[in-house]
Amino acid sequence: MRTRKLAAIAAALAPLALAAPVAGASAATTPPAPAALSPAGPVFTFIPPKVGPLQVIIGATYIGGKLISPGVNVSTPGTSLPPIVWTLPTS
Repeated sequence: MRTRKLAAIAAALAPLALAAPVAGASAATTPPAPAALSPAGPVFTFIPPKVGPLQVIIGATYIGGKLISPGVNVSTPGTSLPPIVWTLPTS
């Protein structure tokens, strides 16, 4: 009984699911006007990601009940770089 209900619901919703992409396909697709280029050429800007503080803790290593390595605790402060701006030469 439950399988029949699920099949009926799926059959009722299938045309709606197929009609949604078709309705959006007829939207106007006029390409945007090209932006005016500066005399020096296009300018590209890259903003590097910021990295927060990192910490790595490795516990002590024991082999056969004997301490082999006491462990390591390493941490670094966060860092960020300034944006990189690059202007292409004109041709």
